[in-house]
Amino acid sequence: MHIHIIGICGTFMGSLALLARGMGMKVTGCDLNVYPPMSDQLHSFGIKLIEGFAQDQSQLKPDLWVIGNVATRTFPIIELILNEKLPYISGPSFLSNYILKNHDVIAVSGTHGKTTTSSILAWIFEFSGYKPGFLIGGLPHNFGISARNGKEGGIFVVEADEYDTAFFDKRSKFLHYTPKVAILNNLEFDHADIFCDLREIENQFHHWIKTIPSKSKIIINKNSDSLAKLVDRGIWSEIEYFNIKDGWRYKNLDDLNESSTNFKNLDDPYETFLINDNKNNELKISTHLLGEHNKSNILAAVAAAKSMGVPLTEIVESLKYFQGIKKRMELKGEIKGVKVFDDFAHHPTAIKATIQAAKKKYISITGLTKTTKKNGKLLVVFEPRSNSMKIGAMQDQLAEAFIDADMVFIYNNNLNWDLKKLFSALNPSPKIFTKIDQMINQIINHSATGDIILIMSNGSFEGIHNKILNKLTD
Repeated sequence: MHIHIIGICGTFMGSLALLARGMGMKVTGCDLNVYPPMSDQLHSFGIKLIEGFAQDQSQLKPDLWVIGNVATRTFPIIELILNEKLPYISGPSFLSNYILKNHDVIAVSGTHGKTTTSSILAWIFEFSGYKPGFLIGGLPHNFGISARNGKEGGIFVVEADEYDTAFFDKRSKFLHYTPKVAILNNLEFDHADIFCDLREIENQFHHWIKTIPSKSKIIINKNSDSLAKLVDRGIWSEIEYFNIKDGWRYKNLDDLNESSTNFKNLDDPYETFLINDNKNNELKISTHLLGEHNKSNILAAVAAAKSMGVPLTEIVESLKYFQGIKKRMELKGEIKGVKVFDDFAHHPTAIKATIQAAKKKYISITGLTKTTKKNGKLLVVFEPRSNSMKIGAMQDQLAEAFIDADMVFIYNNNLNWDLKKLFSALNPSPKIFTKIDQMINQIINHSATGDIILIMSNGSFEGIHNKILNKLTD
């Protein structure tokens, strides 16, 4: 079978191409921007790429056209497909019909933490010998690839995205998946380019809940008010909660009533905390991941893995060796005592959680009874690049998200709303730039040994990470 993927260089569609190739299909594809690293990954699998969306691609004569949500009616190739009545399908529908139907699906949904939780789960199953398949919207370092087919008939972990499916199917992607276990991690307003309000997103989630079989399990974050509303609207599957007082929950060692006042070792690569399962067994978890948000992600993943029969001892052991995900608090380098991190956070809630985690780990020394400041500053560099940010959604939450940063540098790349006014109450006020080289010079001028430079963007940010590291060597 030959499929041709329109919009193949996106994270989801590129991963789908790898899975189709792994099934022995002939795969070709096109996109507007065909460049590394995705183009290199696709070429390595023998996948031919075409730049643009011209109608002459019909000469390839694929058996099926797989259309990504980047495609619109303005694309010449789309008009040809429709006019000639050629067979086409959306990416999520292809995934469901050709790949997921052969597996026990673990679907991870939520506004935040999908990539991290999916990656943790895939690694737990891999460590425990399950040989899982997966499709993840990021690059887990333990695998070095965003998707693979896995064992036939085995477990498949999929990141279940609420973004729309295609120009001809405006349902959320996850509505195409029928999981054996579904994680509902959290739910907030996002994707203001396609959703008018939170209620619209809640409706998509509840439509999904109505299609999940009664014999499946839904694992729900008890801390989310919006998810509680979904349960009140009706649920037909088995439910298990995490972040709940008498069930799956985590505890920080700092919160325990112990007499020791020893400070944490800031050079310790592990974060250590406790988990209680739904039978009140207590587990000690060691992980390289930082922050309260990641403890909650781990909790969800552990609950899901346990529900699939993975022994708790293996789960705990596996977490020590989980290496994280590209662009999630990823250390890009350290020069002259200045660490440069890259992070994907672009929603106010995720921005705030990531900044707090970095501050606690690298700038503050926290003991069991007090916190003192270390020598060093947290410099946050932010590119408001997401579709929601570009149209000015969630402005009322944005300034407060940066409150724990010592300095904030913002790249204003043709935004149509007033950054300066928005951040007027933040102290110190952010430094706003329209030219990236000028911003880099100011970041370097304000950095010193012991500082952390945390770069936050859901894109490549014009390679700013390496430019800063190179400048630090001067």
